[in-house]
Amino acid sequence: MKNILLIGIILMLFSCDPDYCSNYNVSNKVDTPIEIRFFPNTNANNFTIEAQDYKILSEGCSLGGFSTLTLQDNDSIQLVSNNEVVKTYYPDGEGKNIYKIDDPVSWSLVKNDKYYRIYEFIITNEDLD
Repeated sequence: MKNILLIGIILMLFSCDPDYCSNYNVSNKVDTPIEIRFFPNTNANNFTIEAQDYKILSEGCSLGGFSTLTLQDNDSIQLVSNNEVVKTYYPDGEGKNIYKIDDPVSWSLVKNDKYYRIYEFIITNEDLD
């Protein structure tokens, strides 16, 4: 009976699915603060990234696989600098785009551990031109 209980405990410990965690960061490599605006505008989602800093756009863990960022609920995402819209991203936009989560040109995988990943979208001066 003790052997069956011991085997049961060992099986439970080794059969659990680990948590897979992902962070999606937006980095501002520009010398001025950048506001990120989501539309439709709820204001609750909007945030400002100070110059040479970053903010976590999304973070989460899931069982059995990495969580994926979904921005499709937004019609567009704007970058605002000095109260002026300097860039607008759309879900079907060309080139570097915050919506293109799986595009390595848009999002860089900066940390890739067995159970933890960090992705980064970098805003540079070129993005604001």
